[in-house]
Amino acid sequence: MKTQNTYISIFVLLLLGILSAGSVKAQRSFDPPNLPKYDMQPYHFGFQISVNQMFFTINTVEDMAKIVVPYSNEKFPDIQPYSENGSQVLYLRSGSVYGLESIPRLGFTISIVGNLRLANYFDLRFIPSLAFGERLLIYDLNLNYATSPTLVNPDVSRIVTMRKAVTSTFLEFPFYVKYKAMRLKNFSPYVIAGGKYAIDLASEAKKNKDEINNKHIKLYRSDIYGELGVGFDFYNNWFKLGLELKMSYGVRDMLRREDNIYTDVIDALNSKVFTIGVTFE
Repeated sequence: MKTQNTYISIFVLLLLGILSAGSVKAQRSFDPPNLPKYDMQPYHFGFQISVNQMFFTINTVEDMAKIVVPYSNEKFPDIQPYSENGSQVLYLRSGSVYGLESIPRLGFTISIVGNLRLANYFDLRFIPSLAFGERLLIYDLNLNYATSPTLVNPDVSRIVTMRKAVTSTFLEFPFYVKYKAMRLKNFSPYVIAGGKYAIDLASEAKKNKDEINNKHIKLYRSDIYGELGVGFDFYNNWFKLGLELKMSYGVRDMLRREDNIYTDVIDALNSKVFTIGVTFE
């Protein structure tokens, strides 16, 4: 996916910049640095505003396209059992999924930053966040119809594309260890690593199966992520500004199986998030 490769390229470039900058000694200057004692504070607070892009990593079952599912209301929850072809009526008999793709959408995250100094170059950070986002699942279905209600075996096939939007509102509780390279006057690169526990406040996994929402993909309510990020801190006269790129990978299979054509073809569904944020501390 082009978007994912772009984020990975940016991540690698930032990481290389941090590694190279960390090996350079601070140069002398006649101008004093801003906030010279800032990093000596035992703790400080701030906030972060970010743009996120949520993905799904999908592992489908083996030979997905060859699995033909006989029609029933439960297996095809939002597909009509018949279709009109001009003046002719077609009757749905079976179907299969021959293509499945996850499309990311842009979202945003707002966070509160709590930073505890551990050593000269190490900090412990707790950044509770509220993240809003959406992912889109695109299903390419091959539906098999019969031209007569008495005809058991289908004799007409149609290709149909179904779009399933999955909206999420995450309440997140991340902990990170931050390693800062040597400060170069008013500039310092850093690397963060850690994990977070996230609760999806918009999860539909517990809703009644008989409701209209059974037409949507349902996720479980909570997930655990491993996270890795890089960034740069800029020291101003009154505050520190940070630019950060972060990658998050969910470890739990989030899909709730509903015994229908949309969920039966998925072996595992994991979350993945790219975030670009601006921090004020």
